[in-house]
Amino acid sequence: MLPTLALLVGSHSALAGGLVHLLVAAGLGAMFASYLGSATHLHDLVTAGVLYGVIWWLIIPVLLVPAWLSQNVNTVVVHFAVMSMAGQAIFGPINGAVVYGLRRVRGGSTRA
Repeated sequence: MLPTLALLVGSHSALAGGLVHLLVAAGLGAMFASYLGSATHLHDLVTAGVLYGVIWWLIIPVLLVPAWLSQNVNTVVVHFAVMSMAGQAIFGPINGAVVYGLRRVRGGSTRA
């Protein structure tokens, strides 16, 4: 998966693909935190994180990456489907829990 992501920046290196992946994940995590500023319950943030991850899984590897690389969508979906969906299933809830934890550290209003 990482060499495929590296193609987005004109490289074949897994390291470049990893950096692309980390930058996208950081941006998506920041967007999640900013859009869900009003959610205060851990359960709400984790649930929203699952949905957020699934939505971005549908947008990025299923639509944007194939379009960017001018590839057949079916070929890329088969390649990304299992690995990417598993990653998003982990990313989303962790993202929600991290946002919750950061709010607690900063003294924001949160409830489990």
